[in-house]
Amino acid sequence: MKHLFCSFLVVATIIGLATPGHAVVVLDDTWADGNRSNTSLPTNAAWYASNGSALTATTGSMTLTLGSSAILAVSYFTTNAANPVQLSVGDTLLTTITLTFNGVAAENSSQGFRLGVYHFGSNRVSADFSSNSSQGAGVLGYALFQNMGVAFNNATPMDIFARTNLTDSSLLGSTGDYVSLGTGPGTTNNFGGFANGTSYTLQYAFQRTASNVMAVSVSWLNPTNGATLLTSVTDNNATNFNFD
Repeated sequence: MKHLFCSFLVVATIIGLATPGHAVVVLDDTWADGNRSNTSLPTNAAWYASNGSALTATTGSMTLTLGSSAILAVSYFTTNAANPVQLSVGDTLLTTITLTFNGVAAENSSQGFRLGVYHFGSNRVSADFSSNSSQGAGVLGYALFQNMGVAFNNATPMDIFARTNLTDSSLLGSTGDYVSLGTGPGTTNNFGGFANGTSYTLQYAFQRTASNVMAVSVSWLNPTNGATLLTSVTDNNATNFNFD
């Protein structure tokens, strides 16, 4: 099975709700320079992968080509570990990614598409690495485990997780390292799967609503027909409000 992911657009925004309308763009990267290994915020963030030859940037897009094994890719939207995005009560962090798929699999039961937003802290790499079961030690955050196919085999293809096992070095390898906050949406309506060659917008929203509460929403948008797939959950035992 082969998936080709291309045309990533990453925008991370923090909105202080105490001052309506105020937003700070942390990163808006369209790979305009055709380079995936330089960091110059807010327009460039380096991306590294467990198979460097499979992750390539050209002017205006980045492509991840998958063969028979998983590939882990990571990026950081702050310049260093000491300065993460810090959410106070009332703040929201938005992360928007535009993706186009090729080689989408037939209907299946796998949650093989996994994408998270985390606080890495000092656990950063500065070059491509060798293992897709790495980068997880000490890393806190949230992840979407998504069923990916031309058709979904159930009405809840999305599962939003909070990472709880910080000792495992495998960041996205096991659901056992996470606790599920909820699946959804319960009905897929006219968003019944993913099509080759279609550009989709994936957005994560993290809002700190209380001292220990994080509201998490993850949505897909198909701009060609306006179809959406949205799941929202609440982490009432949140301990981490930093992201990088």
